[in-house]
Amino acid sequence: LFLGTGANENEWENFISSAGGNSNAFTESEQTCYFFDVPANRCIETVERFGAFFASPRFTYDSVDREISAVDSEHAKNLRSDAFRTQQIQSLRYEAPYNNFGTGNRQTLMRPGIDSALQQFFYEYY
Repeated sequence: LFLGTGANENEWENFISSAGGNSNAFTESEQTCYFFDVPANRCIETVERFGAFFASPRFTYDSVDREISAVDSEHAKNLRSDAFRTQQIQSLRYEAPYNNFGTGNRQTLMRPGIDSALQQFFYEYY
């Protein structure tokens, strides 16, 4: 969701930076955690801007492509992690879709219409 809202892709990062804060997110097997840190006097404005991610997210092809690149990079980094490999091996014990592939990479995510598929998923589940 940090891809931006409406027409302004960099608004969130510019705002957080100017407020002296930071933000990030991580995804686990069943949830995604979005978080930010700003000075107390900027909290209300930040929450209002943060809410815009859920009200009008940006799903342009270019922004989705950049996010896929970030996911691919993180996946490549994880391949060298013993903890990640252990988790992947342990997931094989279960008969569930999760035991097939726990993260994404460019090969699994880049397909025609991915931006539309993400929009559909967002509006159905968020």
